Amino acid sequence: MNSFKETEAAYFQTKAMRAFKSCVKHAADCGEMTVPNGSFNGTLTTCGTTRLMTCDPCYDMEGNGLASCGQDGNWTFNSRCTVKGVVVMLRSYL
Repeated sequence: MNSFKETEAAYFQTKAMRAFKSCVKHAADCGEMTVPNGSFNGTLTTCGTTRLMTCDPCYDMEGNGLASCGQDGNWTFNSRCTVKGVVVMLRSYL
């Protein structure tokens, strides 16, 4: 039985392969991408590329962390890095 992450990864690999076949016709380049409080693996920026985002220490990822370069030359992703929740305990002094 595949885990959700394995199934999700397989889905995006299949999607990326379809995008790659379409990209051969367009040869788009999405350029380098940055994200606040995180980074993306790899260096490829051409159409059909899929890159994985990681968040800096003290930040949690919202979303699946995958970004895809489309045939229109734009990155598509729905993830972001947000500050981890912090619990502050206050002591009252008399």
